[in-house]
Amino acid sequence: MTEKDVDDLGSWGATNIRWQLKGSNAQAVDLDIYDKLIDSQLNHLEKLLPAFERNGINVIIDMHLLPGGRLDGSGPLGTAGEEAAAIYGNAAGNRALAEEKYYRAYLETWRRIAARFSKYPIIAGYDLFNEPMQTLDMPHDYLSIQYDAAREIRKIDPERMIIISPNHWGGPDGFLDFTPLPLKNIVYQTHFYNPGEYTHQGVFWNSKIGTRYPGVISGIYTDRKRLAMLMKPVVEFQKKYGAEIYVGEFSAVRYAPGAARWLEDVISLFEEYGWDWSYHAFRESHFWSVEHVGPDGAHPVPAGEDTDRKRVLLRYFKKNEKPE
Repeated sequence: MTEKDVDDLGSWGATNIRWQLKGSNAQAVDLDIYDKLIDSQLNHLEKLLPAFERNGINVIIDMHLLPGGRLDGSGPLGTAGEEAAAIYGNAAGNRALAEEKYYRAYLETWRRIAARFSKYPIIAGYDLFNEPMQTLDMPHDYLSIQYDAAREIRKIDPERMIIISPNHWGGPDGFLDFTPLPLKNIVYQTHFYNPGEYTHQGVFWNSKIGTRYPGVISGIYTDRKRLAMLMKPVVEFQKKYGAEIYVGEFSAVRYAPGAARWLEDVISLFEEYGWDWSYHAFRESHFWSVEHVGPDGAHPVPAGEDTDRKRVLLRYFKKNEKPE
């Protein structure tokens, strides 16, 4: 990401960005390599902070890659193949939940981040654990490790927002058996890629291209009403605990028929429920880009200034109030 990218995003009217600290499992297993990787990305972020400030874009630091990586694969995190294996397979969890050295490295990494960035007002918060998925009992669990990290951060940065994610990849179903943490200024995150057969069509091997929205998806007619039902566990959690909700990721692949309508419907629901949100993603992958077109994942075409999906985002960004 360059200063021009930040300026472009600012011109759209965006007011937050979720800055992913990411890499591969192979890099995460070797802690010396992991530290250098994370530090290089934090160095880049720190250089861009004046540009974010100039554009009124708050930054959320997201630990997308935990020390040790995931237990379900050794390839680069975020590739279509590993995401498919993780979502449709039987993922066990992260090495930081299973091995003490990675657990300790996880806490230490957050201490370093908080100590370094607590002086910057444009840093809005810390997103502790991207898309937890734990199916086995381990020495630590997905929530206790976030609670431990949050308490370490609070020793350094007592006030800043901390973002907590539930199990089941942070999806709405993770809120069914989820309880809040006893700390102040905690925000609870969900990701929304529902139905996956629609949003990820042509990305995973078993999701065919051509599935339309609204329409019958996996045998169920899916429209805005159906999407609201899929979000219901988060709404009930929000009402029960008075929780603040942040949708850290949501998207439909750029060539999905009806993607602009899907975006309109999900964002209108987020707004109705009073949730904050970040679209996934800005200039990261052509699959999710609102600046590309093309009939499938193999033929991305830069679209220039306009797509129907981008128009949806810009219309909602106009509702934002830039920070003082």
